[in-house]
Formats: sequence, structure tokens, C-alpha cells
Amino acid sequence: MNIFLTAIKKFAIIVQALFIVLLFSSCSSTSDGKEPDKQALKPEPVMLTLDPFIMNAGAYTAKKFIKLAVSFEFSDPVLAEKAKVKSAVLRDVVITLVTQKTYDVLLSPEGKVQLKDEINALSGQLIGDQAVKNVYFTEFLMK
Repeated sequence: MNIFLTAIKKFAIIVQALFIVLLFSSCSSTSDGKEPDKQALKPEPVMLTLDPFIMNAGAYTAKKFIKLAVSFEFSDPVLAEKAKVKSAVLRDVVITLVTQKTYDVLLSPEGKVQLKDEINALSGQLIGDQAVKNVYFTEFLMK
């Protein structure tokens, strides 16, 4: 009989613990009963990658070439679509900026950062202020 009472007490404790867990889990959920998805709250960045460029590597440089691939990061898909429509103009901006730089400037890490900043600024003027979150060089080969 004593074993039977011990088993009932253990069962009662387990049921109470489950009840408390269910009570607290229902309090922390949203009004529709679903847990908020933290990933859904942050919008996914949208990337636009232009076709690779092959061009002369900077101003006043003979027989030096660069292969460059540029990707733009947007926080809003609408802005990415707007940029896709203006991809020819974006390509022109990149070509114009790269060909204005000397080979030595493009070779240095500081020159690459400066080029990214200039591409970001001019593309922001084309698409809209603060439209481009970041510019990435996915290929950068100089020969």
C-alpha cells in the first residue's frame, strides 16, 4: 500500500509540473498561439550581382587588365528590382570609376575600400538614398 501511495504522489507531481510548463509556454506565445519567428522579423537582404567586368586596369596604364565582379546588397526587394532595371547604368558607373583609378591605387586595400565607397555613393544617387546597404567585390583580379 505504501508503494502505491508513493507512485500516486510521483504521478501528481509530474502532472503539476506539466501543467506549470504548459501554462508558462502559453503565456509567452503570441495572441494567435504561434511563437514569433525571429528570422521573419528581420528582412532578408537582397543581392544583385552584375556580370563580371573585364577592362583596362586604371588610368594611364598600358597592358594591365582587371576582372571585377560586383554585388550590391539591398534591404528591400523593391529597391533591388529598381536597381535591376538600371543595371546598365550601374555597370557604367563601375566602369567609369574603375578606369579613373591608377593601377597602384586599385592594388592597395585602401583603394579598393575607396572604390567600394564611391560605387555605393553613386549607386545610391541613382536608385535612392540609402538604397544600397553594401557593395561587395566577388572577383577582383588584376593582371
